[in-house]
Order: sequence, then C-alpha cells, then structure tokens
Amino acid sequence: KALDRANRLADEGGKVKVADIEYEARIASKNALIANEKILTAQAREELEKGAAERQAVLLEARERETQASAQHAQSLEQELADLKAKQTERGLVVTLGDVLFDTGKATLKPGAYSTIDRLAEVLNKDPKRHVIIEGHTDSVGSDEYNQSQSERRAGAVQAALFERGVASEQIRALGKGESTPVASNDDAGGRQQNRRVEMIFAEDRSRTASDVD
Repeated sequence: KALDRANRLADEGGKVKVADIEYEARIASKNALIANEKILTAQAREELEKGAAERQAVLLEARERETQASAQHAQSLEQELADLKAKQTERGLVVTLGDVLFDTGKATLKPGAYSTIDRLAEVLNKDPKRHVIIEGHTDSVGSDEYNQSQSERRAGAVQAALFERGVASEQIRALGKGESTPVASNDDAGGRQQNRRVEMIFAEDRSRTASDVD
C-alpha cells in the first residue's frame, strides 16, 4: 500500500513534495523487508521443527535397537543357563554341579570339571550385574565339622576357578552348608551321591548383590 501511494504521488508530479514520495517509498521498502523476514522466520521455524522431529526419530530408533539387543543378550544368557540344566526356584535359577567335580574326600576340581566352570564364567562375565551364590553340600558320612569344612572348601574351589576366569569378586559369594540340606536320603549310595553337590544360585533381581542371595 505504501508503494502504491508513493507511485500515485510520483504521478501527480508537482502537486506533492519530493520528500513525501521518498517517505512513502521508505515505508514501502521497510514493509517489504518485514514481510520477507516473516517468511524467512517461518521457513526457519519449519526447518527447525523438521530437524527436531528427525532427531527424535533417530533417537527413538536407537533406543529401540538398544532395547532389542539387550533383550536378545538376556535371552542368550538364559539359554546358556538352561543348557546347564538350571532350574527355577524361589531363590532364583539354580545350577547343580554334582560330585563328579571332585574326587572322593577331595576339594580340588577335577580336570573334567573345567568345561562347566568355563561356561559358568562366560555367563557371569557377559552379565556383570548378575550375582551368584555358591553353596557346597555333603552327605552325612563323617562328622558334622568335617562335612561343614569340606562343603566350604568345595564351594571355595569353584569360586576361585571363576575368579581365575575374570569374574568380579562382588558377583560371587561362596559358603558351605555341610550335610544340613540334603535333597535325597542318606541311607543309600545313590541318595548320598545326590547330596554331595555344589549349587550355583543366580539371583533374578540384578539389583541384589551376591550377599543378598540367601
């Protein structure tokens, strides 16, 4: 409008002052600049909103990939424990290592035990937040004191082997139960063999420490 007025003033020639024409022209130019700035501002806002939406989409996709990878990782570890014949209990997943790990009356791991120890260490190293308690158990042959000591030594031997394979000390707690927790009768050889065992109890709640898994 200011530009139209300036043109009309110019057409009228001598009837108006040159200053009036220049004033209207300046107003027209300023209005054009303001209009152009509004367009540029709107375009910039649109680009920013578009960029923000794209960044949000990228972040969301990254989080979804991370969640999926974490779920697959956890599923893989659970499968490894299942392959070790882990059983679900109120205390968590329990892997039972029979007396085949040790010679009779001994607390030193036999060479054939290390393949199982290697697999257990792999599970714990892949999942540093997972904690486990190692319990040694015996049959009722011998004195209570001897069986308690033997169960502690065997649990400690498994713990030491896991430490040697890089498992963090805060992930593991070892203790002996002696003959106090049989799973079968001690009246026959088969039952006594079942009672001579080492149990690995894996906590379900990763916020708990190994000392909490009782």
